[in-house]
Amino acid sequence: MSESLPLRISPSGADRPLTRDQKRFNALILEIEQSRATLKAWQHGIDAYRKGYQEVLVPLEAKFAPLLQQWTRALQAAMDAGRWARGDRQVAEEMLRATAAESDDGLAEQDAPPILEDLRGDTQSAARRKSAAQQRREASAQRVGQSLREVYRKLASALHPDREPDPAQRAAKTALMARVNEANGRKDLLALLELQLEVEQIDAEHLARVDATHLKHYNKVLTEQAQELRREVEGVELQFRADFGLDRSGPPLDPLKLHKVLQAQAAHQRAVLAQLRQEAQALRDPAWAKQWIGAQRRHRQEAE
Repeated sequence: MSESLPLRISPSGADRPLTRDQKRFNALILEIEQSRATLKAWQHGIDAYRKGYQEVLVPLEAKFAPLLQQWTRALQAAMDAGRWARGDRQVAEEMLRATAAESDDGLAEQDAPPILEDLRGDTQSAARRKSAAQQRREASAQRVGQSLREVYRKLASALHPDREPDPAQRAAKTALMARVNEANGRKDLLALLELQLEVEQIDAEHLARVDATHLKHYNKVLTEQAQELRREVEGVELQFRADFGLDRSGPPLDPLKLHKVLQAQAAHQRAVLAQLRQEAQALRDPAWAKQWIGAQRRHRQEAE
């Protein structure tokens, strides 16, 4: 089945424009389709990024520790070879301690993503109150569940494989019924409506005739699905950032352009390695090392 079937309510005539709820239905369907496409793009993008990470960044990262050891040994040798001022020696010793800590440190435990904190807060807040408004919401949820069951029953009645004598049709209906049961288990109204469209139980004209009460219930289910998909998209990006050490507070990432993120990371890593290699070589000259440490001390003093 296509991920983006033309499931839309169309105006029944020039003199009968879409109602607000009908427009809302169409907007929700479009938002859900876009979120589905975004999730699929993230899946493909992360797979490609992970492959590139292993092929490009992991080999670069493997070069860091040996170079850092060379840099450390060169700085220590330069300190041992000459008489340095106390302030310069203190700066060099601090840099060596920081380098040792950098070599030993692992990844710090990540805080829970803000979206999960929001969800926990919403759940705790809801659990503390049982108001008349909540009772109305629960009654509405029951009606929404009834709308889902109605769509499910129509599909089950049309697709029940035991009622099909033809073996090929029975196999096809069995496969369709499995998809119906899966969508019903997820409470995925859009998937059920798409299946109705696929088996030609509904069309645009049918949707245009859906009464206002049922349409409101449909919109409520679709709103919940759209919100859940938005949270899922946000969660995928947050997890990607955590898995690969990317700044959480950075601008939103485009899953279709993760290769550019990889290129930027590789370029930065190569620049760090080049600078480390250059400094490790230059530190072998005690005079250069002493001058360099003096410059580092002055920079720190200016920063303070």
